[in-house]
Amino acid sequence: MDLGRLDTLARSLATAGSRRSLLRLVAAVPVVGGLLATLTPEEMVAKDRRRRRKQRHKRRKNPGKGKRTCNPRSRDRTCAGKCGLVRNNCKKTVDCGPCDCSLNPAACPNGTCCAGDGTCQAGTTNAACGSSGACDVCTGQEECQGQTCVCVPDCDRKCGGVDDGCGGTCSEPCPGGRVCLSNGSCAVPCPGGGDECSAAGCVNRCIVTDEGNVCGVGGLSDSCSTNAQCPVGTACISGVFCENLC
Repeated sequence: MDLGRLDTLARSLATAGSRRSLLRLVAAVPVVGGLLATLTPEEMVAKDRRRRRKQRHKRRKNPGKGKRTCNPRSRDRTCAGKCGLVRNNCKKTVDCGPCDCSLNPAACPNGTCCAGDGTCQAGTTNAACGSSGACDVCTGQEECQGQTCVCVPDCDRKCGGVDDGCGGTCSEPCPGGRVCLSNGSCAVPCPGGGDECSAAGCVNRCIVTDEGNVCGVGGLSDSCSTNAQCPVGTACISGVFCENLC
């Protein structure tokens, strides 16, 4: 092999790390002349490229080979001194059972509260309302709104400035042609008798009160002489008993 061809081969192999390694290997072999005479520089580079391609193919064919597997700890070890959903050493979620927060309500996750049964709740129901600490129980006219017990005014069939149940008053006029009685009750008038009650969607029962005839539905309660002596939602029938209004 002439020196010009050998020089060309050396420059070609010197362009990359793998080629330099290959050149050193060729130089170490006693039969240099035979090898160099057999392969051209282009052929040697192509052969090296094929070798590296085969190696990549093997790695893609066995992607999981050589990866480490995680051995999860036992549930007892993972949940020791913990409750609720806990991540183990393999970053998997483990259910360690319900948390009893009654001794420490602050242990509940942020945005929840500790209910009376010792469990952490979302705090969005009337029975368990709140966003931290112990849950509140909404009572009476209270409703859980935005994780807070809020009193909802009740002015249904009420008028005349009576209490709305939340510290306010019901001052709006009665709707649908009803009349406001002296005890703050909205009543359906029936000056023409029971047929007017039926037409208004009530039972056919027109009762006599000190403020005119109104539609009743039965259910006598307290004794009375005037409507003003009866609870809201009732009227005094014939100056004797309070009866529920339609």
